[in-house]
Amino acid sequence: MKITDIKPYAVWVGRRNQMLVKIETDEGIHGWGESGFSGRELGVKGIIQHYREFLKGKDAMIHISELQWKRTENVEDILNVGDEVKAKCVEYDSRDGKTRMSVKQMTEPPPGAERSGPPRGKGGPPRHGGGRPPRR
Repeated sequence: MKITDIKPYAVWVGRRNQMLVKIETDEGIHGWGESGFSGRELGVKGIIQHYREFLKGKDAMIHISELQWKRTENVEDILNVGDEVKAKCVEYDSRDGKTRMSVKQMTEPPPGAERSGPPRGKGGPPRHGGGRPPRR
């Protein structure tokens, strides 16, 4: 399933503006999201319009570690085929075009839980440029 479009909608809701975002896919499935940056809806709209070109055609994947705060062994223990879920985009890697989504980060973590992403491999280049040169 690939993202085909991302549409921002700045709307007036009661006493304030709100930014709604619709994500459409090539399989006819769509999702709605909301920006939490009140008072800056038009700025958020501009950012969404800019970045949607990077996200079109990409898969938005949810790693098993991002489904719930406690350890998950099998996706089938939590979700069934056809279930609708609310997820948050927590990272976009422009180098490989991957988007990391999270269901669990839509809620507050339970006491003692840490906000963390999926485990990262040790291979490949460092994420933030090179490391320190060796000591002499």
